[in-house]
Amino acid sequence: MITVTSDIFLYLAIVYLLDLLFVGLVRSVRLSDFLGHLAAGMTLAVLLQSLSDVLPQAARIAAPGGNDAVAWLSFLGLLFFTAQLGYNFEFQFFRRFSGRIMGFAGVFVILSAVVLWAALFLIIPGGPENNSFYIPFLLIMVVAFCSIDLSGVMSPTYDSPGGLKKPLTFLIEAAISLDLLALAGYFLLSLFIIGQTATFHPDISMVILLPLLLLFGLATALPGSFQRFIALIERWGDLQAALAKIALLSLFLFAGVSMKIPVLILGFWLGLLFRSVYPRQAGASRQRLFQFLSFFYLFPFVELGRQLARWEYYRLEFLFQFGVMVMAFIVIAVFAGLAFLRRKDFPLVFSLGALPRGELALLILWLLVRQSHWQESAQSLVFSLFIVFVWAVIFVYLLSRLAAQFLFVKISAGAVNRTD
Repeated sequence: MITVTSDIFLYLAIVYLLDLLFVGLVRSVRLSDFLGHLAAGMTLAVLLQSLSDVLPQAARIAAPGGNDAVAWLSFLGLLFFTAQLGYNFEFQFFRRFSGRIMGFAGVFVILSAVVLWAALFLIIPGGPENNSFYIPFLLIMVVAFCSIDLSGVMSPTYDSPGGLKKPLTFLIEAAISLDLLALAGYFLLSLFIIGQTATFHPDISMVILLPLLLLFGLATALPGSFQRFIALIERWGDLQAALAKIALLSLFLFAGVSMKIPVLILGFWLGLLFRSVYPRQAGASRQRLFQFLSFFYLFPFVELGRQLARWEYYRLEFLFQFGVMVMAFIVIAVFAGLAFLRRKDFPLVFSLGALPRGELALLILWLLVRQSHWQESAQSLVFSLFIVFVWAVIFVYLLSRLAAQFLFVKISAGAVNRTD
C-alpha cells in the first residue's frame, strides 16, 4: 500500500509541474490545452526513464503496465471529460436538426470512409489481404476521425464579420452531429469488441444492475421528475443532500462499470445526470464541481503522450505514412468544402472547419486501439500506425489554426472594403 501511494504522489507531482509549464506555453500562443498535455506526457516518459536508476518509484511507473492508480486516474479523466460534454449537451438540438445537417454528416462519414480506406491501403504493407487486421483498423479510423474539432478554427473568428455567422453556426451544428455519430460508433465498436472477448454469464447481480440502470435511464429521459426528487433530497440540509447526491452518482457508476458500459458513453450519461443533480441555476456549485473535475482531464492525454515517446516505432516509413494521413485529412476537407461551392456559402470556411481533429478523435482512437485484441504479429504495426495518426492529428490541428487566422483576416478585410 505504501509503495503504491508513494508512486502515485511522485506521478502527480511530476505531471502537474510539467502540465503547468506546457499548458502555459500552448495557451500563450492560443492553442488548445490537449497539446500541452501531450507534450507533458512525452516529457514525463523521458524523465521517468532518466530517473529509473535513482528512484524505484519512477522505474515502477515507467514499466509496461505502470501503476494501477495511474490507470485509475486516466479512467477518471476519460469519465469526467465526456461528463462535461454530456452536461453541456442540449436535447433541444434535435429539434433544430435539419435535413441539411444530416445530409452533410452522412456525406462526411462516407467521404471519410472512402478516403481513409485509400490512405490505409497505401500505408499498410501488403494491402488489404489481411482482413483480420485491415477491416477492424479501418472501422476504428472512420469512427474516430469522423469527429472534427472546431477549436482549431473558431478561436480566431470571434471578431469575424456578420456574413460568417450563418456558415459558422452550421459548422457548429454539424460538428455536434459528427461528435454524436463518433460516440455512437465508439459505443457499437466497443460492444462488438467486448462481445468478441468476453463470455456472458448471467447471475444474480444482473437482477440488481439492470433495474438500476433502467431507473437511471428514466431519470435521464425524464429530467423534470428527477429534479423534483433531487429537490426533496435538498430539504434534508446541505451536508445530507451533498452526501445523498454523491451516493446516487456512485451507485450509477457502480452499475455502469459493472455492466461494462464503455467509459466515454458512461461519462456522457453521467454528465446528463449532472444536469439534474446540479441544475444550471446552481451556478456556484456547478462551477466548483467542474473546476475540481478539470484536474482529471489531463491524465488520459498525458498517458497518450507517454506512448508517443516510444522511439522504437519511429522508423523510415514514418514520414511517408504521416504524409499520407495528412493528405487524407486535407482531401476530406477539400471535398467537404466543394459540397457548398454552389451555395456560395464560403466553401473555404467549410473546408477549414472539416480539417482539424482534436481531443475526442484522439481519445476514441486510443481507447479502441487498446481495447481491440490484435494478433501478436500485427501489434507492432498497429502501434506504429497509432503514433502516425496522433502526429497527423496534431499537424492538421496546427495547420487549421494557421489557415484560419489567415483566412478570416482576409474575409474581415474584404468585408471592411465592401463597407467602405
